[in-house]
Amino acid sequence: MASSHDRQIRVGDLVCVTGGSGFIGTYLIEQLLAKGYRVRVTVRDVSKEDRYAHLKQLPQKQGQLEFYQADIESGTFAGAFQGCDAVIHMATPYSYTAANPQKEIVEPAIQGVRSAFQASLDAKVKRLVVTSSGGAIFHFPVPNGYTFTENDWNTWATVETHAYFLSKKLAEEAAWELYKEHKDKIDMAVCNPVLVLGAPKTKHVNASQGMLGGILQGNIKKLQPGTIAVVHVRDVATGHLLALENPETTGKRLILASTTCSWKKLASEMKRQFPAYSVTLEEPQDEAAVWNIDNSRAKSLGVNFMGFEEMVQDTISGLIRVGAVPEAK
Repeated sequence: MASSHDRQIRVGDLVCVTGGSGFIGTYLIEQLLAKGYRVRVTVRDVSKEDRYAHLKQLPQKQGQLEFYQADIESGTFAGAFQGCDAVIHMATPYSYTAANPQKEIVEPAIQGVRSAFQASLDAKVKRLVVTSSGGAIFHFPVPNGYTFTENDWNTWATVETHAYFLSKKLAEEAAWELYKEHKDKIDMAVCNPVLVLGAPKTKHVNASQGMLGGILQGNIKKLQPGTIAVVHVRDVATGHLLALENPETTGKRLILASTTCSWKKLASEMKRQFPAYSVTLEEPQDEAAVWNIDNSRAKSLGVNFMGFEEMVQDTISGLIRVGAVPEAK
């Protein structure tokens, strides 16, 4: 039986990143390449090069980056993981709404984790890092002044209330069940990022970025009361890299969060920095709890979280730069 020390990941190893062409994946792959890892990226359709062409533009050495067609629905990870030292499993359906959320959001997320875990075992991968979410941690209602930690679990989400949060919770639980059964064969760590801000690298923006663009342009005026947690995508990528490299994260969760704020504060900061846009705020009708989140584990590993104002500036400037939000007239 290999010890955790024998499964140490080292620069030059081959790391497979599922869902690597996405927002977080792009920043992570940039950091992996810069550090000297060899990277294999799974993409759903290799013929659609426009979806991952931006990865080819990242600084890299000849032969350092390769692509493999696979997706979570068909469970085709087996070939993708062959020869890999580590896997970072990011691929998941990222949508808050669907005609059939159980079939389109929840079940694919769970099956994706199970497929990735089994394929990792079959390929004798040394280390698996699973991207979960703050949505697997947050539970409501929250007592005023409460601090969330890696010990918290979402006990609130259902298919009806929040299918995406439910999918992340159930998928992460499935990963931990498999790890408990097979931890003599593989190391695993889980990263739990919160609402991810930052400049997109492509015009294909995700649901969260689309929502921020809607607030900036005045298309979304009604804001939820209460607290949210935010983090910059660069720091999420760094957290994943540290979870990959540090044996002390084995068998642990890693909250990736910079700070907490309200939707009102976030929108107000967007309005302050970008006054030419039509941010229009409606005051929330209900009072909600103010809560905090403990990011000390990530900080102790070396994540130097970006500040709130810089995160907002980078996010909105990036959305404008890639054309996801039109320039103000």
